Amino acid sequence: TKWPRISLRNRIAIYYTITTSLLIALIFSGILFLVDKAVSSHNDDELMYEVAETMSNLKLKDQYFNDLEHTNKFDDDSEGYKEKKIKQRNFDIDLEFIQLVNHQGKVLKKSENLSTRTLLFKAGRSDTIYFNGRVDGSMLRHVQVPLVNPDGITKGYLIVAHSLMNALTFLEELQIIFLFSFPVIVVTLFVVTRFIAGESIKPIDDVITTAEKI
Repeated sequence: TKWPRISLRNRIAIYYTITTSLLIALIFSGILFLVDKAVSSHNDDELMYEVAETMSNLKLKDQYFNDLEHTNKFDDDSEGYKEKKIKQRNFDIDLEFIQLVNHQGKVLKKSENLSTRTLLFKAGRSDTIYFNGRVDGSMLRHVQVPLVNPDGITKGYLIVAHSLMNALTFLEELQIIFLFSFPVIVVTLFVVTRFIAGESIKPIDDVITTAEKI
């Protein structure tokens, strides 16, 4: 079967559109990657701020962490925090979830907003780690901080988490925008390129036509 001959104008438009489309796809992917990294970094910074604030509020006087079960209450056990909770709900801001466990992962204390739920725990880790995980159907970003005494023994862990719903929704909407805009850009690019190519090679076509007549 003999394939139909593609005009020079269409060939220029096709080659240019393919090359530019690959470049646009690469740029879109880069933007999504950078936005995802920026959102993750922002979430991690917020979690570490909450960790520092919680450690301060717990007032762990014993640097050996031998009495973790009798530390001060978390912020959300107080009336002031409950008022803050109401204000945050009004602004649709997700609250942090806090949990204190011993070295084996047994829950010693947790914030009231967890109710009967518990945050995820990664056993056997001696360093601060960040991870995502579902708790009661909701995707949460966790940070797990080891409580290490001067002898180098890990006595427990402080785990802080908050919802990723807003971040995931934002990233999904951005992906949808890119997916829908990409074909529109490609089609528009092909039409414009075809028109420009046609205008550019028009003098050449005129010369060829004249030559054929002669």
